[in-house]
Amino acid sequence: MSGKETLDEFYRKRNISELRTNSEDLGHFRVFSKDEIGPDKPPIKYIRRDFFKIALIRGHHLFHYADKTLEVSGDTLVFSNPEIPYTFESIKEETGGYFCIFKESFFSEYLRDGLRKLPIYQIGGNPAFILDKKSSEKVIAVFEKMVEEINSDYQFRYDLIRNYVTEIIHIALKLKPSEKVISQY
Repeated sequence: MSGKETLDEFYRKRNISELRTNSEDLGHFRVFSKDEIGPDKPPIKYIRRDFFKIALIRGHHLFHYADKTLEVSGDTLVFSNPEIPYTFESIKEETGGYFCIFKESFFSEYLRDGLRKLPIYQIGGNPAFILDKKSSEKVIAVFEKMVEEINSDYQFRYDLIRNYVTEIIHIALKLKPSEKVISQY
């Protein structure tokens, strides 16, 4: 494994050309519907990225991160950070889902201890949460609000979006993380 995938590489690999994003002084943020960009082709490499990602994935997948492989099925909320390499291996993908990507600077002035102090982003923590129907509906609603706001002209949309991302983090922190780890050999 060498280097980290940058935001520019991420956009280039997925043929995403319109980069509507906030100004650099606020940090980078972007939200996507999985249907909007389609599946990754070729599959995502097992590598670190230089950005944070929160994804609502649907279906049956193997989530490889750090030195573990986690089997997830159904609607799953997954958190990744620049310190830990990861990739997804689809066993049975379903349509839908959302994800957002952002730089740490998007939150640097807003979280007292910073993102890396949150249990979902700590090395050795468990970053995947299987969602029941009620939790899934909550998370989907929050992602839909993020998509709506990112496309608006509201002057303070990134402050509102930051609150939505924080809400998703708190939904996850209230849940028990998925623990179906497949041993590595």
